[in-house]
Amino acid sequence: MMQVRKGAVLRIFTTLIAMVLLSSCATTIKSQKESAKVAQLQLELGVAYMEQGHLDLAMVNLKKSLLADPDNPEALYALALLYLRSGNEDEAEQSFLQAMRERKSYPEAQNGYGVLLCRQGRQQEAAAYFEMAMHDPDNKTPNVAGRNSEICGDEMR
Repeated sequence: MMQVRKGAVLRIFTTLIAMVLLSSCATTIKSQKESAKVAQLQLELGVAYMEQGHLDLAMVNLKKSLLADPDNPEALYALALLYLRSGNEDEAEQSFLQAMRERKSYPEAQNGYGVLLCRQGRQQEAAAYFEMAMHDPDNKTPNVAGRNSEICGDEMR
């Protein structure tokens, strides 16, 4: 019978622990990637339902997306638009603000929030958000915010 030294046992034990920990890390990373994919699919499905006018199904899918990825600015923005569309302005405001906190340069959310503020009669605040959206270098459609600013300004007169 072979005798195993304490040092050899300790090295084997340490190696086994390291292998378990590494395996656990790989599983966690894989799980996070899969969760992000599911969140993205739920977001896309929610937006598609919203575009088709199926607001209840859109809400379910957008909330599922946010459960999987609570800080996703695109999901927060889509949810803000859905709330705005369904007349829930308080929730829309919170979602717009959170989306803008999560992504520093987010002209679409700035424009959307400006629309909400304008609807609430807060034209001066709305004008500031339209300006930010218009002058954001990432904005591919600054004319949309410009037009919304004009419309909101006309409502002041």
